[in-house]
Amino acid sequence: MSGGPVLRRFVRGGWNRAPLATWTGAVFAVAAQPPEASSNVAAEPDRDLATDRMWVDRARRGDRLALRQIYERHRRLVGRYLLLLSGDRHAVDDLVQETFVTAFRRLDRYDGTCRLGTWLCGIGRNLARNHLAKRRRRQRLLEAHGEALSHPTSAGAAADTAAREKEALDLLYAALDRLPAEQREAFVARVLERRPLADASRLLGVPVATVSYRARKAEEQVRKTLREWGIEA
Repeated sequence: MSGGPVLRRFVRGGWNRAPLATWTGAVFAVAAQPPEASSNVAAEPDRDLATDRMWVDRARRGDRLALRQIYERHRRLVGRYLLLLSGDRHAVDDLVQETFVTAFRRLDRYDGTCRLGTWLCGIGRNLARNHLAKRRRRQRLLEAHGEALSHPTSAGAAADTAAREKEALDLLYAALDRLPAEQREAFVARVLERRPLADASRLLGVPVATVSYRARKAEEQVRKTLREWGIEA
Protein backbone atom coordinates (compact mmCIF):
# COMPACT_ATOMS: atom_id res chain seq x y z
CA MET A 1 0.00 0.00 0.00
CA SER A 2 1.27 3.44 -0.91
CA GLY A 3 0.46 6.90 0.38
CA GLY A 4 1.81 6.60 3.90
CA PRO A 5 0.20 5.56 7.21
CA VAL A 6 -1.72 8.80 7.64
CA LEU A 7 -3.54 8.35 4.34
CA ARG A 8 -4.14 4.67 5.08
CA ARG A 9 -5.77 5.53 8.40
CA PHE A 10 -7.88 8.16 6.70
CA VAL A 11 -9.12 5.86 3.93
CA ARG A 12 -9.96 3.14 6.46
CA GLY A 13 -12.00 5.66 8.44
CA GLY A 14 -9.62 5.56 11.40
CA TRP A 15 -10.36 9.21 12.14
CA ASN A 16 -13.71 8.08 13.54
CA ARG A 17 -11.92 6.20 16.29
CA ALA A 18 -9.69 9.08 17.37
CA PRO A 19 -10.01 12.81 18.12
CA LEU A 20 -10.92 14.79 15.03
CA ALA A 21 -7.89 15.52 12.83
CA THR A 22 -5.47 13.18 14.65
CA TRP A 23 -4.76 11.53 11.30
CA THR A 24 -3.69 14.83 9.74
CA GLY A 25 -0.68 15.45 11.94
CA ALA A 26 2.14 13.89 9.94
CA VAL A 27 0.94 15.04 6.53
CA PHE A 28 -0.21 18.55 7.37
CA ALA A 29 2.82 19.31 9.50
CA VAL A 30 4.32 20.00 6.07
CA ALA A 31 1.73 22.72 5.46
CA ALA A 32 2.36 24.32 8.84
CA GLN A 33 6.02 25.01 8.08
CA PRO A 34 6.74 28.53 6.79
CA PRO A 35 8.30 28.96 3.35
CA GLU A 36 11.93 30.05 3.50
CA ALA A 37 11.16 33.61 2.47
CA SER A 38 8.16 34.12 4.73
CA SER A 39 7.28 33.97 8.41
CA ASN A 40 3.59 34.46 7.75
CA VAL A 41 2.50 30.89 8.37
CA ALA A 42 3.84 30.04 11.82
CA ALA A 43 1.29 29.18 14.47
CA GLU A 44 0.14 31.99 16.74
CA PRO A 45 -1.78 31.79 20.04
CA ASP A 46 -5.12 33.43 20.73
CA ARG A 47 -4.88 37.16 21.35
CA ASP A 48 -6.47 39.20 24.09
CA LEU A 49 -9.77 40.61 22.86
CA ALA A 50 -9.57 43.82 24.92
CA THR A 51 -6.10 44.57 23.59
CA ASP A 52 -7.24 44.02 20.02
CA ARG A 53 -10.14 46.41 20.57
CA MET A 54 -7.71 49.01 21.90
CA TRP A 55 -5.48 48.78 18.83
CA VAL A 56 -8.48 48.89 16.49
CA ASP A 57 -9.81 52.01 18.21
CA ARG A 58 -6.42 53.69 17.85
CA ALA A 59 -6.16 52.64 14.20
CA ARG A 60 -9.56 54.11 13.46
CA ARG A 61 -8.25 57.44 14.75
CA GLY A 62 -5.40 57.33 12.24
CA ASP A 63 -2.64 55.85 14.40
CA ARG A 64 -0.25 54.18 11.96
CA LEU A 65 1.58 52.41 14.79
CA ALA A 66 -1.70 50.72 15.67
CA LEU A 67 -2.01 49.41 12.12
CA ARG A 68 1.50 47.98 12.37
CA GLN A 69 0.67 46.35 15.71
CA ILE A 70 -2.46 44.72 14.29
CA TYR A 71 -0.46 43.38 11.38
CA GLU A 72 2.39 42.04 13.52
CA ARG A 73 0.03 40.46 16.04
CA HIS A 74 -2.02 38.55 13.49
CA ARG A 75 -0.04 38.04 10.28
CA ARG A 76 1.18 34.55 11.23
CA LEU A 77 -2.29 33.40 12.25
CA VAL A 78 -3.81 34.71 9.02
CA GLY A 79 -0.97 33.33 6.91
CA ARG A 80 -1.21 29.86 8.40
CA TYR A 81 -4.97 29.82 7.87
CA LEU A 82 -4.66 30.91 4.25
CA LEU A 83 -1.97 28.33 3.58
CA LEU A 84 -4.10 25.54 4.99
CA LEU A 85 -7.13 26.77 3.07
CA SER A 86 -5.45 27.27 -0.29
CA GLY A 87 -2.58 24.78 -0.19
CA ASP A 88 -0.71 27.30 -2.33
CA ARG A 89 2.56 28.47 -0.78
CA HIS A 90 3.26 30.76 -3.70
CA ALA A 91 0.03 32.71 -3.15
CA VAL A 92 0.11 33.02 0.64
CA ASP A 93 2.12 36.21 0.96
CA ASP A 94 -0.05 38.04 -1.58
CA LEU A 95 -3.23 36.80 0.08
CA VAL A 96 -2.00 37.93 3.50
CA GLN A 97 -1.15 41.39 2.23
CA GLU A 98 -4.49 41.71 0.46
CA THR A 99 -6.30 40.56 3.60
CA PHE A 100 -4.77 43.29 5.74
CA VAL A 101 -5.21 45.99 3.12
CA THR A 102 -8.90 45.07 2.89
CA ALA A 103 -9.26 44.85 6.68
CA PHE A 104 -7.70 48.26 7.26
CA ARG A 105 -10.19 49.78 4.84
CA ARG A 106 -13.03 48.13 6.74
CA LEU A 107 -12.01 48.63 10.37
CA ASP A 108 -15.26 50.46 10.99
CA ARG A 109 -17.05 47.14 10.40
CA TYR A 110 -15.25 45.31 13.21
CA ASP A 111 -17.69 45.31 16.14
CA GLY A 112 -15.44 43.65 18.73
CA THR A 113 -17.78 40.72 19.38
CA CYS A 114 -15.27 38.15 18.13
CA ARG A 115 -11.50 37.88 18.21
CA LEU A 116 -9.84 40.14 15.68
CA GLY A 117 -7.96 37.14 14.27
CA THR A 118 -11.26 35.42 13.51
CA TRP A 119 -12.53 38.53 11.74
CA LEU A 120 -9.31 38.83 9.72
CA CYS A 121 -9.43 35.16 8.73
CA GLY A 122 -12.99 35.69 7.55
CA ILE A 123 -11.79 38.41 5.18
CA GLY A 124 -8.93 36.18 4.03
CA ARG A 125 -11.36 33.31 3.48
CA ASN A 126 -13.32 35.33 0.93
CA LEU A 127 -10.13 36.34 -0.86
CA ALA A 128 -8.89 32.75 -0.89
CA ARG A 129 -12.22 31.60 -2.27
CA ASN A 130 -11.77 33.98 -5.22
CA HIS A 131 -8.19 32.77 -5.69
CA LEU A 132 -9.29 29.13 -5.73
CA ALA A 133 -12.11 29.85 -8.16
CA LYS A 134 -9.65 31.48 -10.58
CA ARG A 135 -7.32 28.50 -10.21
CA ARG A 136 -10.12 26.08 -11.01
CA ARG A 137 -11.03 28.11 -14.11
CA ARG A 138 -7.42 27.93 -15.30
CA GLN A 139 -7.42 24.19 -14.74
CA ARG A 140 -10.61 23.78 -16.79
CA LEU A 141 -9.07 25.80 -19.63
CA LEU A 142 -6.01 23.56 -19.59
CA GLU A 143 -8.23 20.49 -19.65
CA ALA A 144 -10.19 21.91 -22.56
CA HIS A 145 -6.94 22.27 -24.51
CA GLY A 146 -5.66 18.87 -23.51
CA GLU A 147 -2.82 20.30 -21.41
CA ALA A 148 -3.91 19.23 -17.93
CA LEU A 149 -2.02 16.55 -16.11
CA SER A 150 -3.81 13.37 -15.11
CA HIS A 151 -4.88 13.02 -11.48
CA PRO A 152 -2.06 12.61 -8.95
CA THR A 153 -0.59 9.18 -8.45
CA SER A 154 0.09 7.63 -5.09
CA ALA A 155 3.30 8.36 -3.22
CA GLY A 156 4.68 4.83 -3.18
CA ALA A 157 7.44 5.46 -5.70
CA ALA A 158 9.03 8.20 -3.62
CA ALA A 159 12.15 7.00 -1.87
CA ASP A 160 12.50 9.86 0.57
CA THR A 161 10.18 10.35 3.55
CA ALA A 162 9.88 14.09 2.97
CA ALA A 163 9.06 13.48 -0.69
CA ARG A 164 6.37 10.96 0.29
CA GLU A 165 4.84 13.43 2.74
CA LYS A 166 4.90 16.17 0.11
CA GLU A 167 3.21 13.91 -2.42
CA ALA A 168 0.63 12.85 0.16
CA LEU A 169 -0.03 16.53 0.83
CA ASP A 170 -0.46 17.16 -2.90
CA LEU A 171 -2.91 14.25 -3.10
CA LEU A 172 -5.05 15.61 -0.30
CA TYR A 173 -5.13 19.13 -1.73
CA ALA A 174 -5.99 17.76 -5.14
CA ALA A 175 -8.91 15.99 -3.46
CA LEU A 176 -9.88 19.20 -1.66
CA ASP A 177 -9.94 21.00 -5.01
CA ARG A 178 -12.90 18.80 -5.93
CA LEU A 179 -14.99 20.05 -3.01
CA PRO A 180 -17.47 22.92 -3.06
CA ALA A 181 -15.99 26.01 -1.42
CA GLU A 182 -18.19 25.79 1.68
CA GLN A 183 -17.21 22.17 2.33
CA ARG A 184 -13.52 22.90 1.83
CA GLU A 185 -13.71 25.79 4.30
CA ALA A 186 -15.44 23.65 6.90
CA PHE A 187 -12.86 20.89 6.41
CA VAL A 188 -10.00 23.33 6.95
CA ALA A 189 -11.57 24.92 10.01
CA ARG A 190 -12.49 21.68 11.75
CA VAL A 191 -9.99 19.12 10.50
CA LEU A 192 -6.83 21.08 9.77
CA GLU A 193 -7.09 23.98 12.19
CA ARG A 194 -8.99 21.94 14.77
CA ARG A 195 -11.19 24.88 15.64
CA PRO A 196 -13.99 24.25 18.15
CA LEU A 197 -17.38 24.12 16.49
CA ALA A 198 -18.46 27.45 17.98
CA ASP A 199 -15.33 29.20 16.70
CA ALA A 200 -15.67 27.61 13.26
CA SER A 201 -19.28 28.75 13.20
CA ARG A 202 -18.24 32.36 13.87
CA LEU A 203 -15.52 32.20 11.23
CA LEU A 204 -17.75 30.76 8.52
CA GLY A 205 -20.89 32.66 9.50
CA VAL A 206 -23.15 29.61 9.59
CA PRO A 207 -24.78 27.60 12.42
CA VAL A 208 -22.80 24.99 14.33
CA ALA A 209 -24.88 22.17 12.85
CA THR A 210 -24.11 23.39 9.34
CA VAL A 211 -20.37 23.45 10.02
CA SER A 212 -20.51 19.93 11.40
CA TYR A 213 -22.49 18.64 8.42
CA ARG A 214 -20.23 20.29 5.84
CA ALA A 215 -17.04 19.02 7.51
CA ARG A 216 -18.43 15.48 7.64
CA LYS A 217 -19.49 15.53 4.00
CA ALA A 218 -16.08 16.91 3.02
CA GLU A 219 -14.26 14.10 4.83
CA GLU A 220 -16.46 11.50 3.15
CA GLN A 221 -15.81 12.97 -0.30
CA VAL A 222 -12.04 13.26 0.22
CA ARG A 223 -11.89 9.62 1.29
CA LYS A 224 -13.91 8.62 -1.78
CA THR A 225 -11.63 10.61 -4.09
CA LEU A 226 -8.47 9.08 -2.63
CA ARG A 227 -9.92 5.61 -3.15
CA GLU A 228 -10.62 6.47 -6.78
CA TRP A 229 -6.92 7.31 -7.10
CA GLY A 230 -5.87 3.95 -5.77
CA ILE A 231 -5.08 4.90 -2.17
CA GLU A 232 -6.45 1.79 -0.48
CA ALA A 233 -5.73 0.05 2.81
